[in-house]
Amino acid sequence: MKRCTNVIIAVLLVGFDSAAGGEVLDLQEALQLVRQKNLVLLMQAESRAYAELEEEVHRTARLPSLDFAFSTSYVSKVNQIDLRRATGIPNARVRLGGHDRSEFALGVRQPLFTGFALTSKEDLARLATLEQETRQEVLTNEVIHGVCILFYTSRKLTSQEKILDASLDRLHVVMRNVRNLFDAAQVMAFDTLQVHNQALAVEIEREDLRRRQRLVALQLARLLNLPERPELAAIAVATTTEEVEGLDVLHERALAKRPELHQVRLVQQTADLQKKLARAAYFPAVYAQGSWHYAKPGLDPVRDEWMNYFSAGVGLEWNLWRWGGDQKRVEQTIVRRRQLTLEEQEQINRIEFEVSEARENLLFSRKQLGLAERLAQQERERYRIVVSQHESGVVSTNDLTTAEIDLTRAELQVEQARIQYQVYLADLRKAVGSIAEQN
Repeated sequence: MKRCTNVIIAVLLVGFDSAAGGEVLDLQEALQLVRQKNLVLLMQAESRAYAELEEEVHRTARLPSLDFAFSTSYVSKVNQIDLRRATGIPNARVRLGGHDRSEFALGVRQPLFTGFALTSKEDLARLATLEQETRQEVLTNEVIHGVCILFYTSRKLTSQEKILDASLDRLHVVMRNVRNLFDAAQVMAFDTLQVHNQALAVEIEREDLRRRQRLVALQLARLLNLPERPELAAIAVATTTEEVEGLDVLHERALAKRPELHQVRLVQQTADLQKKLARAAYFPAVYAQGSWHYAKPGLDPVRDEWMNYFSAGVGLEWNLWRWGGDQKRVEQTIVRRRQLTLEEQEQINRIEFEVSEARENLLFSRKQLGLAERLAQQERERYRIVVSQHESGVVSTNDLTTAEIDLTRAELQVEQARIQYQVYLADLRKAVGSIAEQN
């Protein structure tokens, strides 16, 4: 489980702006923080807002545009028309305008037909927004799963530390008894040393648990961007008697809920629209345009005066030949669509596998927990018997320390199995796509 936790934290490089550290955090408070201030989720929210604005940009492209233009220039020579041959008059020249030429223009342009290119771009932007929404759901599930795993790990380490504390208490009692027997010359010095060494080994293991607990707190502080390691509240552990639904039901629910599959299908729709957009290059683009001009010289260059006038018309742009580039682009979209069909099937297979694996692990952990509890109960009875026999001098100190070691190991195994069940339950909820709903 430690390896699982480290992998999750390595993937979820996230942060938070939060209140001062050192406060006791329970799971629900941490989940509320992670939804509100997780940097990955906040960045994803900005990506979604960007996609929504892009959708608005493409929507406005279908509306008429209003443009203003101004130009001014100076020419070194003035344009003249030579009329000497036409009129037979010497020096018969007509001057057209002057050296200065200026124009103000205000124009309106409205696309009439673009081969459905503008509509396709608008639909693509809309799908991009939906993709960002599903991406938000994917990240939310991952972050919530990571927080739950950290809290379960913290609960396991805390419980195991209490078990080791109880083990040390038992060993201290044994130590006093063995010393009394040593003083009475009934046991050798080796017996006291053996018990003392066992107590040291338990203390070393307990310190390692405390170190791992501090690391879990550090990981959560990094996850929540807290200035100090938080103190984690004890998490409630659900019972293992709850029914696990059938595999077919879980598969059906996962395929309906998992945002990853929805995201792939949105990308498929995007590929279909990209094919439609690529085929739009086969059609001409038709625009209606009208302009108001205020220019010098105006339409009468001979007068060389400022003049305002209007113009209106229809324009057509049609690329007739691009060496097969447009066709290749359409073929690219067809290949991409086939690839996404395979990706959808792979996603379905992966989701079904994750659900099956999580359910199998959950059922196994339930059986393992039942066996571990039975073993711990038997080890407690065995330890009680060995203690009684040791006090009577029937068994050796080595038998007593061995029984204590086995009891401690069995109790640690029970706690490990109990928390592992919760981890597998969280894995199953994530695999089904309901972990964000239940937390």
